[in-house]
Amino acid sequence: MLLVNEFVVAADVDTVWRHLLDMEEVAECIPGATVEEVLPPATYRGKVRLKIGPLTVEYRGEATLLEVDEDAHRATIQMKGREARGQGAALATVRNSLTAVPEGPHVRAGTELAITGPQAQFGKGGPRDAGPRRAIRRVSRRARSSPSRCRTPSSLSCSDPTSRRTSPASCRWCRPSAPPW
Repeated sequence: MLLVNEFVVAADVDTVWRHLLDMEEVAECIPGATVEEVLPPATYRGKVRLKIGPLTVEYRGEATLLEVDEDAHRATIQMKGREARGQGAALATVRNSLTAVPEGPHVRAGTELAITGPQAQFGKGGPRDAGPRRAIRRVSRRARSSPSRCRTPSSLSCSDPTSRRTSPASCRWCRPSAPPW
């Protein structure tokens, strides 16, 4: 099944791009998703709880940034997970791209999704309904409110004591020589 979401964010391209590549922040924007472990350089283990038709399903798995083209603002993310209680599995390949338009960056997120198990019978009535739209609104809101002077993708500075990022040395956005993935 192919799911396509497109939207425009009233922010600069680089800010939106950083937000889309921060898998931990993106997970915070998806209802029911959490990142439990980061495996350098670009794999994230966690879980997501989805409502698919009348079923609520929890998947445990990982997301990996397969390809990141900084110049073209394109990224490919592969996600795979197994149902926490049951026989089902899910595999998704997400292709994000940003294009500059006068209103702000136009984001296109195309997801190829394959689901197995009892939840597969619900086909297109599955997770495409409210979840992705809510996540898009949340990521857009964060990108719009992100201060342009700060390279950290959230509104918290890496030196802020309430931030998950404990210092500029450990913050992947503040290390000048480190790529964001």
